[in-house]
Amino acid sequence: MTKVGFNKQNSIKLLFLMLFSFSLSNCSDGTIYNKYKDLNEGYWSVNEPLSFEFTINDTSQNYQLDYYVRNSMQYDYYNLYIAYSLENGQGDTLRSSMHESNLVDPTSGKPFGSSAGDYYDHQIPLFDDFHFSDTGTYKFSMRQYMREDTVMGIHAMGLRVKPLVKGN
Repeated sequence: MTKVGFNKQNSIKLLFLMLFSFSLSNCSDGTIYNKYKDLNEGYWSVNEPLSFEFTINDTSQNYQLDYYVRNSMQYDYYNLYIAYSLENGQGDTLRSSMHESNLVDPTSGKPFGSSAGDYYDHQIPLFDDFHFSDTGTYKFSMRQYMREDTVMGIHAMGLRVKPLVKGN
């Protein structure tokens, strides 16, 4: 019997396999855009807006837009407020508002989301039936809108754009 050790080479292979599997799963559900942006050492400043640009080629269907939050338990609050805007290629604002997401149950303190070690990932629906009237490039921007200029424990934010499947 050969003993398989968990060495650096096996770790790299496993990481590559997980990333490859993740990319295949994203393509299979029709997702047209899926990207995370890491934040500087888990700190998110109110002066550090995040922008995501994506392209819409099909205006015959509606889309679902979700944003992602990756936080650690260093995050001191149960919720997260963001201010967001969605602009078309000409810079016209299509939607702009504030959104609250609960990251932790305020009563029990139990974190929501899926955990990976010390981190929790949340996929938060923002628009579940959005129609883009024109093809082209769109820009989604968000910034934290908490009562502190800089919050600690938010490690990454992301955006997913996916066409809705007709008939569901």
